Amino acid sequence: MKRYIVGLAVLGLLLLACGADSQQPVATSLSEVTLDFETCQGFLDEPVSDLVSKIQELTEPAKNDNLAIESRCKVSHQNADASKGMTLAVTKFDSIVAADAQYDLVRGSLQTDDAVDFTEGVDGPRSFQAIVDGAGVGSFVVSQKGLVVILLHT
Repeated sequence: MKRYIVGLAVLGLLLLACGADSQQPVATSLSEVTLDFETCQGFLDEPVSDLVSKIQELTEPAKNDNLAIESRCKVSHQNADASKGMTLAVTKFDSIVAADAQYDLVRGSLQTDDAVDFTEGVDGPRSFQAIVDGAGVGSFVVSQKGLVVILLHT
């Protein structure tokens, strides 16, 4: 439950920034944060000392697969042996049609599996949570706002 609440809080802050330029300050109750959609800088706080952080700018490789992608980045925090972690992927598309198609593809791939505990509308109308713990995969929270699709995996 705690991971779910933290995931929704992260998504809520991220969705405040969606639909804007690649760098935009976001006002939060804690402080002002700048989110960079090209590099994922600012999307997650620095991890505690026993976690490893990795940021990947994935725009060029992603464009090879889908020309409608404007930017894609991924940031993750995990423990040293990679047995526990959290990954946040942010993809910005050049059209709402392309963003809708990506969201629907991810949603469809998880919603049809009976082993998945699936809940829609966890952070607005274009969002869902899929818990795949039975297969050892973890859980996903996916949300779309406008041109941006955000995926949080724990």
